[in-house]
Amino acid sequence: MSILKVESGRQKGSFVRLRDDNTLFGRHPNCHIVLNSTSVSRHHAQIVFENDSVFLEDLKSQNGTYLNGDRIEKRIKLNDGDEVNICDNFFTFYFQLPPESPADDLGATHSFGDSSDGFVVGEVCSEDQGLRGTNEFNSEPHEIGIADELVFEPSDYEDSDSSGIIARRESMESSVRTGRVHPETLLDAVLQISNNLRRVLDLDGVLNEIMNGLFNIFQHANEGFVLLRDDDEPEKLVVRATHNRDVNASGKLPISMTIVRLVLETGDTILSADAGADSRFLPSQSLGKLRTRSILCAPLISKAGEPLGIIQLATASGSTPFREEDLDLIVSIATQGSLAIENARLHQEALKQSQLAKELEFATQVQRGFLPSKPPTMDGYQFHHFYQSSNTVGGDYFDYIDLPGGRIAMSLADIAGKGVPAALLMAMFYSSARYHLLTNDSLSGAIADLNRECCGTTSLGHRFITCIMLVVDPSSHQVTVVNAGHLAPIRRSSNGSTELIGEPEAGMPLGILADQEFVEVTFTSDPGDSLLLYSDGITEAQNSDKEHYSSSRLREFVANDSNPIDELVPAIIADVASFVEKSAFADDVCVMACRHIKA
Repeated sequence: MSILKVESGRQKGSFVRLRDDNTLFGRHPNCHIVLNSTSVSRHHAQIVFENDSVFLEDLKSQNGTYLNGDRIEKRIKLNDGDEVNICDNFFTFYFQLPPESPADDLGATHSFGDSSDGFVVGEVCSEDQGLRGTNEFNSEPHEIGIADELVFEPSDYEDSDSSGIIARRESMESSVRTGRVHPETLLDAVLQISNNLRRVLDLDGVLNEIMNGLFNIFQHANEGFVLLRDDDEPEKLVVRATHNRDVNASGKLPISMTIVRLVLETGDTILSADAGADSRFLPSQSLGKLRTRSILCAPLISKAGEPLGIIQLATASGSTPFREEDLDLIVSIATQGSLAIENARLHQEALKQSQLAKELEFATQVQRGFLPSKPPTMDGYQFHHFYQSSNTVGGDYFDYIDLPGGRIAMSLADIAGKGVPAALLMAMFYSSARYHLLTNDSLSGAIADLNRECCGTTSLGHRFITCIMLVVDPSSHQVTVVNAGHLAPIRRSSNGSTELIGEPEAGMPLGILADQEFVEVTFTSDPGDSLLLYSDGITEAQNSDKEHYSSSRLREFVANDSNPIDELVPAIIADVASFVEKSAFADDVCVMACRHIKA
């Protein structure tokens, strides 16, 4: 009979009898000795019996396992009196109970049988522990209803002794933790609930099926509930389902956090024939005041081993208590229920994603409705454009606005950010830009008013907008350009020479300085001239070597391409796609072009 003596923590001086095959140490509830500390790995180390020898083995833990002060790298043989250290937990190994130990210590030795049951080594938290900073649960029983929230915090162990050492329970006064039901009964019960759960995908339906199934099986149960961790705030527990055989009940059930905490912390299932008198839960004033007497409480565990919540059933005072054969049954149902809960949540998430996709598709259609579907027509000029957002909706904006006197304004803007927030600002910018262009006599005045509006609105959320606008007058062939922090447009003459228009005169982006003045740049367009407006999705497109396409490459490409603009624009896009070696762009991409047709 090999023994470990606990040398640290509240259990200091206790003895733990090791299993005859292997004893697993770790933070996960399925370990034989659970070390309740975040510095301990889920499956940290094990002691193995092999060929009449005993070995200590580290299981690739994060913080290591130490033998007599030295970190072990491989399985190593244990000798009598060796010191084993796992993080803040210290043990001494003995082949048998030390002779100097009082005989009474043997009775306190915690043994491990072939079953998964065992004992808790150490103290059980009192009712007022582990809930510091919240008044939601105290020593009094708390009545809560559906969707009420509870704050759960792990028990508060002191200083360096913060790791509670837990071993599997085999028995305890006033409660039984072992035993089995007949396999046929267990199989029928689990299959019935399993079949019912397979037909339900919403979470509330799953929980109702679990509770209905449990109360059909446990006819002597009087009340029950399911607590689940909140998805957004895991420290909170929410009552998601309740059941009470008393039709005159208020719909609210008393809940003692003593049992709930113990189940969540250890991952063990608890059966108590008389919870009010059970020494594991003393001192607990609330349990003595509850209407229930016998309690059966099982954890709901995710596939990743994380606690989802608990299921608890209780009998009324004087009713038949739960028995040992009920344990395996509720554990099996809780296992099925945990899978069904996870599946239901995945289904809910899939539905949300599907709804979001539909909403984004609708938003895309709305945004496309703001943007021009085809270029305008004007005597002596040709127009063309290309637009592609990196997300379903984007923040690049472009527009053609008909102005008095047959003039046409071309406007292109890049709103800081991507996705829905940028798209919402784009929609606002669309209407504002049109309004100010149509109500101002000058292009510079229109952009100045638009800038003041952008600075005055809180909807921008500290975003800024780069913008380029130009107005083409077909009667005088005069082109007026105003630049608010955007990339300068490229002008290509009929002989292939190129220049950047208004780069020195460019102002700051919109939405930064409310009193900013903008400078107009005016020139006369000659037959064969082309003008190109573009967003930084073109010039900042990157290839696999993190090289940018760049303004210089774009300017060179335009200079060497004399094709009509309805061929030039697609050729630019194709060249950028070839440069980045993919068809999808990392940023929103927009190009607008105008050509003065030769007379």
